[in-house]
Amino acid sequence: MILTAAIARRLKSPVRQFGVLCMSDAKSPFLPPIMPLPTSAPLTLAPAHARALASFARSKKTNTVSVIGDDLTIMGEKVVIVSQNRIQIDGDVMAEVRARDVEIGRDGSVIGTVAADTGRVVGGVQARMHAGLVSLHETATVCAEVVHESLQVASG
Repeated sequence: MILTAAIARRLKSPVRQFGVLCMSDAKSPFLPPIMPLPTSAPLTLAPAHARALASFARSKKTNTVSVIGDDLTIMGEKVVIVSQNRIQIDGDVMAEVRARDVEIGRDGSVIGTVAADTGRVVGGVQARMHAGLVSLHETATVCAEVVHESLQVASG
């Protein structure tokens, strides 16, 4: 496994750093372009749909975990996965992921954008990562543009 870190520039905040991290056995890692989210008019629902969606009210719990299982693949150019709490990704995601905490498990992978307070990578990621704390496990395979306040890299 090869690790290269090229700090392109420091952002205005002295605690944030910007860099490109590549840890991979691949000879030519691929980082896809991130498409901007389209702006659209607010969604208006028919009364029946509004009543149906009311039963899916957001959880008030602060310690819930949403799991994308190892048999699940989520992909799409305009797909954004959002959680107010923690997301555990054990499957494959080709989309944008936004959550308080994101963990990419040993068998999980993300191609896209990850935005979180805390991002932990055990599996694979080809993404743009924006997190206060980024933690890379010894089994992580990473080729990502990383914006962070704190970076932990396990030896191995």
